[in-house]
Amino acid sequence: MKPGARYAFFLLSGTLLLACATVNVPGETRADSVLKRSVTDFIKQLEVAYHCSTMKLIVTNTQVTMPFDGKQSQEKWDILSCNGENHSYEVSFRPSPQGGTDFAIRKWQP
Repeated sequence: MKPGARYAFFLLSGTLLLACATVNVPGETRADSVLKRSVTDFIKQLEVAYHCSTMKLIVTNTQVTMPFDGKQSQEKWDILSCNGENHSYEVSFRPSPQGGTDFAIRKWQP
């Protein structure tokens, strides 16, 4: 294997391993590991857009606020933002017509 190809292989392997890394999401979320990563990544993007200059955040708790009723479920995700503030998000999950699960996220409205 050529040195450039070997470098590209290791870079790709490392990227794939990081993408598969589990996300620490405490609480009672019903999301699987793929959904946890997707929801956390989307919340990071929201935090960067409105509150932060980095994509660092910690999910501190999750709580099921509406169990699955055959159509959707909802959860409250609490996070510690990169700016040190606590924020909460409502995460709605529903089965996708294409298979898998769709989700929507918005700021928590008490």
